[in-house]
Amino acid sequence: MKFDEASSLVRSYLAAYGAKDTGLNSDGKGGVRIGHLEVYFEFGSSLEPTNVLAWRANTKAPQKVLKANARIYTFLKEPSEALMRELKRAAQDESIDTANGAVVYQPENQGLFLSLQYEKAPEPARFKEEVDELLLVSGAWLEGTLEECMERARG
Repeated sequence: MKFDEASSLVRSYLAAYGAKDTGLNSDGKGGVRIGHLEVYFEFGSSLEPTNVLAWRANTKAPQKVLKANARIYTFLKEPSEALMRELKRAAQDESIDTANGAVVYQPENQGLFLSLQYEKAPEPARFKEEVDELLLVSGAWLEGTLEECMERARG
């Protein structure tokens, strides 16, 4: 995918929610808050495998991608090893919805995200549908899966 294609997709997504934005900035980043849900876009290299808690079988790791990262939660401090184990178990559980994304922990901002990556530009309507689903599922992770993982990690 080329930068212009990625920026155009993000611009059309943001416009669907009334945001007057140019798409991705010169660093290849953009984002929006819709209600209490947040999604961030980033154009660049693929997800770092060290940050991904679990790859689903259909997840590829291409080189140049547009990433859509729906925030699940931001931790105030580094999560415990017990919590990370529980999150990894949940991420690998095929019965728990991830909207076909990867569950990703980003230590640099202590954020837990559901992340989709696109090597090729999809149709804008499909992109919007998939990112909207990613956002909704991130909310479900916050309100259900994350709380369950925290409870199990506390013992």
